[in-house]
This record gives sequence, C-alpha cells and structure tokens, in this order.
Amino acid sequence: MPVDCEKPSVPLPSDAPSAPPAAHDPAQILVSEDAATGEALGEVTLSDEGAAHEAVRRARSAVAAWSALSVRDRAEQVRRAGERLLDDAPELTRLLQRECGMTRTEALALELLPAVHHARWAADEADEALGDREGHPNLHPHRDLLIRHRPHGVVAVCAPWNAPLALPLGALFDALLAGNGVVLKPSRSAPLTLRAARESLVRRGIPRDLVTIAYGGAPVGETLISSGVDRVVYAGSEASGRRLALQCAARLIPLTLDLASSAPGVVCRDAPLGRTV
Repeated sequence: MPVDCEKPSVPLPSDAPSAPPAAHDPAQILVSEDAATGEALGEVTLSDEGAAHEAVRRARSAVAAWSALSVRDRAEQVRRAGERLLDDAPELTRLLQRECGMTRTEALALELLPAVHHARWAADEADEALGDREGHPNLHPHRDLLIRHRPHGVVAVCAPWNAPLALPLGALFDALLAGNGVVLKPSRSAPLTLRAARESLVRRGIPRDLVTIAYGGAPVGETLISSGVDRVVYAGSEASGRRLALQCAARLIPLTLDLASSAPGVVCRDAPLGRTV
C-alpha cells in the first residue's frame, strides 16, 4: 500500500485540549518541543491523580461490551483501524520527525509501518491464539478439558521516548484483541505522536473510552498501578522497570518489561559530518 507523506497535515482532535485554560497551573502543562530546534510543537495537560483514575475508570467501563464481541469481530476492527493509520502518515511521520528527531524514512520504516504490520499479523493470528480449545489433561486422560481465554481487564501501556509508536501500539493491539481496555501513557518527550495515533484509531472505529490516555512521568505510572489496572506493559529504563516491578508485585499485577539503557554515541574528530550527523 503506497504511503503519501507529502499531503498537508491535518490537526487531529483530542479529548484534552492542547491549549488548556489560563486558570490551569502552568506546572501541570507539558510542552512538546522540536528535538532539533527546541520550538514548541504543542501542549498537553499532565494527568493528576484524579485524571489518571478517570482514565482507568473509562477504559474499564468499555471492557464489557468490547470483550463480548467474538475474537474475529475484534480482529476485524483492529485490522481495519491499524491499516488506516497509513491515512494519517503525513501527520504521524511529521510528529515523529519533530518530537523524536527521526528522519522521514526512520519514522516510516521503524515506527509507523511496523505498527501497521503488527495490527495485521496479530489480527490474522488472533482466532487461533485466543479461540476456545478442547483437549484432555495429561494426568486425567478420561476427563475433557476446555481452554477458554478471558481478558485481564484494563492494561496500562507505558511508551518509551525512542520508540513512541511501534512498541506501544503493538502492545495496544494485542491487548485489544484479547478483549481488554487500555490506558496509554506516552513518553513525556513525545506526547503528541501517541495522542495523534490514538485519535486516528478512534476515528476508525475503536471505542473512545476503550483506549484512554494519561500524560506524565513516573508518578502517573505509579498512580495507574494504584488505580487498579490489571496488567502493565512498560518499555524504558532498567531503574524505572525495577520500581514498577516492586509496585506490581505488591499488588500481584502481571507486568511485561522491555528494559534498556542509554548508549552514548561518539563522533570522532575526523568523521564526515554530512554522513554521520
């Protein structure tokens, strides 16, 4: 499918206004900046404790209707919405370039297209992976066994700054296919990219309350855990992963970790800067 990145970008709507009322505490406003120039790209309101709780509540309120759909029906909706992300390729690649300092090729090849391909692949495999299965227990072959998958409930997905689209959207699609609701927590460095992707999915049929969003750093992630989410998916630093693991363990919340550390890049004095930077 061809991807047109040259069309004029169209502003995408959001639940939370990008220009909050003047009465808001400036400390609660997160300004997204161009990674190269420092230019302000937009604003989001950081989620306080009440907003984080509300994001979880809304997602949970939508789970019953969503999980009542068949796996095939959920897969069809996820596939369609995921593929239509390409309709918004101009805006999504623009945000990836400016918030994350990616080239257009990187934005497409490493973020947007992998997210679309994951939606297709996961939707194709969902019926076999999540459908009911019959069998016989090894120790009791005279008994019948029925394996039936049930959703966790609400999954919190915390995105990293250096892969703000492909990683969280992959986790999002998997969670939706299994019948869950999702609360997305974008990186503080790239809040606009994931917000735009979420709005794209909502416009293509994913229920708005099923996928909510909470903005902020580690305190917001901790609040989501204390709000009673049923699973956490986190990609980020080892130090933060350790803290999350302790918090989830105390509540017996399943946790998926994708941990990494920052690796420095060294540009030598004789490097050809035109090819290196």
